[in-house]
Amino acid sequence: MLINLELLRTFTTAAESPTFASAARQRNVTASAVSQQIRALESQLGIELFERVGRNARLTEAGARLAAALTPELGNIEDALDAAVAEQASVSGSVRVGSPRPFGELWLRPRCIRLLERYPEIRLSVDFGTPTSLEQCLLTRSLDLAILVRAPESPLIETQRIFTETFQAFASPGYLTRRGTPRVAADFAVHRWIAFDGDLPMHTSWWRWRFGARARQQGEITCLVASLTEMRALTEAGAGLCVLPEYFVRDALARRRLVPVASKGGGAKNSIYLAWRKRAVPSARFLAAKSALLEPEVGPPS
Repeated sequence: MLINLELLRTFTTAAESPTFASAARQRNVTASAVSQQIRALESQLGIELFERVGRNARLTEAGARLAAALTPELGNIEDALDAAVAEQASVSGSVRVGSPRPFGELWLRPRCIRLLERYPEIRLSVDFGTPTSLEQCLLTRSLDLAILVRAPESPLIETQRIFTETFQAFASPGYLTRRGTPRVAADFAVHRWIAFDGDLPMHTSWWRWRFGARARQQGEITCLVASLTEMRALTEAGAGLCVLPEYFVRDALARRRLVPVASKGGGAKNSIYLAWRKRAVPSARFLAAKSALLEPEVGPPS
C-alpha cells in the first residue's frame, strides 16, 4: 500500500495536537486541509482514525495505536532526509535550545552571543522550562539541544556534563538577628523555609549533605515558589531560609543581603548537562551550536 508521506505527517501532527486548527498551524495549512488529508488517509486505510464529536475530533483506539507506531518512525525518516542534505550544508538555519531560566541567564547567554557572532546565518531560538518538559521537547524534536539540571530519564538522550553546581543554605542577616542562627539539625528543623516545589530537590540534597543521608527532619516549609529569583527575593526580605545554588546568590552575598548559614565547607553537589537526541541529525548548524556550547568558560558561573 503506497501512502503519501505528507498524509502521515499531517496525521501524526494532528494526533499530538489538541485540535485540527493547532495541527494546521504547525503544518502551515488550513484546518480544512488537515481534515481533508485525514479523511483521505482514512479512506486509503479503510479505518476510522478520529471520532468526530461536534466540532472536535479525538483519536480512535486504532488511530492511537497507529500514531504511537508512526511518530518515531517518521522522525527517523525526516532525520535521514535532513542528514542527506546537511552533510555539505553551510552553518545556517534554525537551532532550538532549551534551558532552565536562572542557569540559562548566567551560563547560556554568553555562549549564545558567541555562537551568533561566529555564525551570523544561524537563527537561534531559546526556550525555558523544567527538566521534564525540556527532555520531552528533545524527544519530540521541538528542541535540538537542552540544558538539564539532572540526568535524563530516557535512554534516547545523550549528554555531556557542563557544570557542577553547589547548593548552600542562605538567610538574610535580619532574619538571623530575629530568629537566631541555627547550628544543628534540630535548630534548622524549627526554622521557616522557602523551597522551589513540593519535591524539595535542592532542599533535600543540601539537608542530606549537611546532616547525613538518613536525616529526615527538613524543617518547616512555609513557602513553595517555583522561581529561584522569587526564592532569593523572599529570603533577602527575611521570610525564611532557603537552599540555592552558590552561583545564583553571588551579588546578594557581596552586598550582604544574604549570608550562608552554618556552612561547614563545600556543599551539596549537582551535575548539569548539555543534552541532545542520540540520533540527532549531525547537520552543520547542530554541530556548530553543540561545539560552541561545549567550549570552555566565556562568562559566569565559574
